[in-house]
Amino acid sequence: MCHCHRYGNTQELLIPRARASEHERVSCATDDHAKDGVRSNSDTKPLSAVSDNQQTVANPSTSAARFGDPMSEQQIREKNVGAVPKKTRALNEWSVKVWVDWARHRNAQPVTVYEPGYPIPEDIGLLDDAMLNYWGQRFIMEIKRQDGADHPPNTLHQLVCGLQRYLRNVCGKLYINFIKEGTQFNDFRKSLDTRMKELYAAGVGIKRSSSDPVTMSDEIRMWEIGVFNSSSATGLSNAVFYYNGKLFGFRGFQEHINCQATQFEILEDKEQNLRYILFTPGQRKNSQGGLKGRKFVQEPVRHYEQPDRQHNLVELYERYLALIPRAGPMYRQPLDGVDENNNPKFSAATISHNGIKSMMKRFFTEAGIDTNDSKITNHSARVSLCTTLYNKNFADKALTSRSKHRSNAVQAYQREQFDILNGISDALEPELKNPKVQVKGDGLELKLEKPKFCVTETVSSAADEKISSAKVEQYSRPATMEFPVLPSSDCHVDDGLVIHVPNCVKNLVIVKSDEKK
Repeated sequence: MCHCHRYGNTQELLIPRARASEHERVSCATDDHAKDGVRSNSDTKPLSAVSDNQQTVANPSTSAARFGDPMSEQQIREKNVGAVPKKTRALNEWSVKVWVDWARHRNAQPVTVYEPGYPIPEDIGLLDDAMLNYWGQRFIMEIKRQDGADHPPNTLHQLVCGLQRYLRNVCGKLYINFIKEGTQFNDFRKSLDTRMKELYAAGVGIKRSSSDPVTMSDEIRMWEIGVFNSSSATGLSNAVFYYNGKLFGFRGFQEHINCQATQFEILEDKEQNLRYILFTPGQRKNSQGGLKGRKFVQEPVRHYEQPDRQHNLVELYERYLALIPRAGPMYRQPLDGVDENNNPKFSAATISHNGIKSMMKRFFTEAGIDTNDSKITNHSARVSLCTTLYNKNFADKALTSRSKHRSNAVQAYQREQFDILNGISDALEPELKNPKVQVKGDGLELKLEKPKFCVTETVSSAADEKISSAKVEQYSRPATMEFPVLPSSDCHVDDGLVIHVPNCVKNLVIVKSDEKK
């Protein structure tokens, strides 16, 4: 380490005798050759003996390649801010704005004049810890939406977290923690907890708005209508966008924007004699890199072709990648018509951000699919991935190998489809079920809905007698069920009764009205 600046203009550093060998002095102006060993006395010169040109650039080609341009404080600050996810920055800015609006409103109230710390500073960073704890309680209890409605409980939590990040990152108060118990802000935390419980009890924010999955019938319709196809540039682009979400778990917007064509390769598994798409994930929401994520490695994802399917997705990706530049953004603007080789054409320009945001909604509109009862967003393709694998009974490990979830948040994406929901409903219903009673021909026919019940019937041989009762016995325990009473005019039984019973029944006992067997 060079200590030249610590001691003013001193240009030479003396080494203590105990640590020096044959060298008495070393120069602070070392270069790349110093790593090869200590130079001899004849090669060592003090800085004062080195010309200005030599001090500036010892080896222009080497230093220019090894070091970047000098960075100013402003440039470093901008890079640090840019490393924060865009949505997080927006939430931080919104949280600070809500505080500013509330402080102006509160200062205009006559009662505020008599409270400690008046006026409330519009910059929350100017408050000391005691006043931050005091005014924080009132802030969280009083704020509402612009239309006068209450904020959902989760929104209040996000507001507090946004203010906390502002105080830490911008104001330098790294010790601030509003969420942790037992700090100097415990009253603020208690008020936040109380307000969230109060809102939840009032039904505010109970129903969360989340993206719905794309059903298989909707997906098939998009192929049939031509929203997805491999013959046009627009159809190819649409299909690749959707399946990037369904096959590889792309989130709604930023991951599509950041996607590069070089992340996809078409390879062959020679052992299985199948081709596959190899997708290598880049920076994602839960894998930003940096100090916290340095040990986390996202494994590439393989999607094997399915030769028996009408639409071969490996061929679709191969065709798309062959028609766009191999390096650079994945989504290129599709053009009308074909080139001289009769292939779809793509522009060098990328699809706009606004175009990316509305892709899934456009697909449904073009396919004529009604979305009034569902919430369809770009995120719906990722929800379809998790929902499909969950309903097909894949283990969570297999599911997360595609979705790349790192927590149990994957459960929020798993939506039970009809077969599972209906199966749960069926399992929870009372097991006894009314058999169907039908008049068939000149006899009375009884059918059981479920074959797991044994039946004992009590009927009369007379045509004008009514069905009186029936005992339905389950294997584990008996139960009694009353059949509906039919009018005599509907019962045309000539001393006979047709009863359908399951194969498990070995003996059927008919008890007549005289109770003789």
